[in-house]
Amino acid sequence: MIKLVVFDFDGTIADSFGIILAAFEELVPQQRKISKHDIEVLRNKPYKDILKHFNISIMKVPGLVIKGRSMLIKSIDAVKPFAGIDTALRRLNDDGYRMAIISSNSPKNIQYFLDKHNLQDYFQNVQGNVGLLGKTKLITNLARKNGCAAKEVVYVGDEPRDIDAAHKAGVHSVAVTWGFIGASVLETHNPSALVNNPVDLPATIAGF
Repeated sequence: MIKLVVFDFDGTIADSFGIILAAFEELVPQQRKISKHDIEVLRNKPYKDILKHFNISIMKVPGLVIKGRSMLIKSIDAVKPFAGIDTALRRLNDDGYRMAIISSNSPKNIQYFLDKHNLQDYFQNVQGNVGLLGKTKLITNLARKNGCAAKEVVYVGDEPRDIDAAHKAGVHSVAVTWGFIGASVLETHNPSALVNNPVDLPATIAGF
């Protein structure tokens, strides 16, 4: 039985893709804007293929993330919750689950967003500024602080690295398809469950 539900933020709770895309286009100038067709194609490619498509060295990724995060802070007012995520969070809260957020976004940004959209009361813990490879340790620490065994914890995210972090921590993973990464890529990382709509989250989590 699940007791603790840990969420990623961008692409899972917050629909920040438009802001991130604008930041990406500014930081990595292309000969043309990224089209909707480009986005759909790239959603179903591994990260290494996306980087290759834009001729971006893996060494430049941390710097791009830092610069992009700074730009996102300035545009946080334009970021909205995904449709239906508030209903899912309310149901999970009513069902007695403890909830937390682990994200690479800044704690200040996350808290501002939660307060603005009246989601702040659902989360007992918010941890931000997490490095690209730092989620596993934080998931494990949160489980311990909440007195939960690994089998009583689920991590919900929209990226392959979210699934991988959950695997390494020994917890369940739910991959959501309403973020940037497509279902075909997420499935190759073997999540415990794949969810296509926020309203389906409570039933999926209750099923573990």
